[in-house]
Amino acid sequence: AEDFNASNHNFKLSTTIIDAENDTLQLAKIAWKFRSADVWITNETGPVLIYLNNLSVKNGVQIISCGVNTVDVMKENNNAIALLPGSLLQCELMAGTVAKKFPNANALFLKTSSSREIERMKSFKKGWTANNDNSIRTIDLAKSTVNTIVDSLRKGKKQIIFVPSSNEDLVTNLLIALKAVKDDFDFILVGLPTWYNFETIDPTLLQQCNAWFFNSGTVPPLSNSTLEFRQTFRDKYATEPLESAYLGFDASSLLLKGRQQHGKDFLKFKSSNSYNGFFSEYQFESNGENACFENKHISVWNFQNIIP
Repeated sequence: AEDFNASNHNFKLSTTIIDAENDTLQLAKIAWKFRSADVWITNETGPVLIYLNNLSVKNGVQIISCGVNTVDVMKENNNAIALLPGSLLQCELMAGTVAKKFPNANALFLKTSSSREIERMKSFKKGWTANNDNSIRTIDLAKSTVNTIVDSLRKGKKQIIFVPSSNEDLVTNLLIALKAVKDDFDFILVGLPTWYNFETIDPTLLQQCNAWFFNSGTVPPLSNSTLEFRQTFRDKYATEPLESAYLGFDASSLLLKGRQQHGKDFLKFKSSNSYNGFFSEYQFESNGENACFENKHISVWNFQNIIP
């Protein structure tokens, strides 16, 4: 924001940084400091985001959220923008991406007893069926084992196995079982971003089982723009930038470019253009009439390639 202000002398910009301290009562006491702003950029979630969203609806202030899974809070606020797609939307987008990339493949969906994982499975199915008419099969792991998955594979046909679970033991057992038959069947294993937090899984298993992953974004570590940003950030703050720094920069850049082209109604900018940021590519769509806008882009990669 400071750099933009320095190079655009006819464009006046005033910024205020506030630490919400994860406390809605404290935030309410200092609301006078930000209530009159045109736009709020925040990475808050939970009660603080609920408070800010209610104020946004009441006062007509546009709000750009850099937080994770914030759409449910802001879904009825047409002044709100979510930079990160929600976790269920990510599952849907991932399945759609794979369905388009492998149009002749069949899909195998794993169902567990976890309600959250069932929601993910349904989102996978939604994305797949919207983009692929090939056969699908669901295996209920509450009534079967990983061996049932292996027995369900068919020779001579590419199969996409969608795993909605973050259960490390389950995933490990599945990987071991699939490794044993990887030379006999053509399959792709679609996993969750949470698998990166697993402590006991050998990464070579993920490579051998042709695992594909997705997430809401990633910072290219070796790009010239990333290296320049890191150096500038380190020089100014004497520390490495976190993902939140890249997201904050993307949010500010999106806002500034939109305001430069459309004035206060920068919603026209975000709803009609894609924007290549540091953390992600941003492709915003409305979730319905009088609803928030959500980024509909995810990063997808094959674990064999390591880098998204």
